[in-house]
Amino acid sequence: MRGRVNRTGLLESLHGRPLPKYRPQTFDEVIGQEAVARTLKNAIGNDQVRQAYLFAGPRGTGKTSMARILAKSLNCVNGPTIEPCGVCESCVSIAAGSSLDVIEMDAASQRGIDDIREIRDRVVLQPAGGRTRARSTSSTRRTS
Repeated sequence: MRGRVNRTGLLESLHGRPLPKYRPQTFDEVIGQEAVARTLKNAIGNDQVRQAYLFAGPRGTGKTSMARILAKSLNCVNGPTIEPCGVCESCVSIAAGSSLDVIEMDAASQRGIDDIREIRDRVVLQPAGGRTRARSTSSTRRTS
């Protein structure tokens, strides 16, 4: 597919939409968000990872990718590490989106009272296989 790099450094189609197939797997592969990647790498390297991180920005700027890379860095068998191996069970399942320890939720479609209660109840669960449990919530502006 033909494409071009937009002003934020992301590859997009000739129609202006981000290309959906590419998702970086390491901090070094991230384009256009080097400052964020450097900040997260420094936090991991200095053992100063915080309880929560807020990734905000327009569509296609790497918010979910950064959250997944951070989760891989924290749950990798070599971790917490700045460069996850990408081959251990934890790294592979996070990259595939099938990890029980990384929960991705779309708040635009799950915004009812029962959905919020379920999230609240799942927060106390311990990690199933990894070292930490990561939760990624998108479209929180749509919650009521």
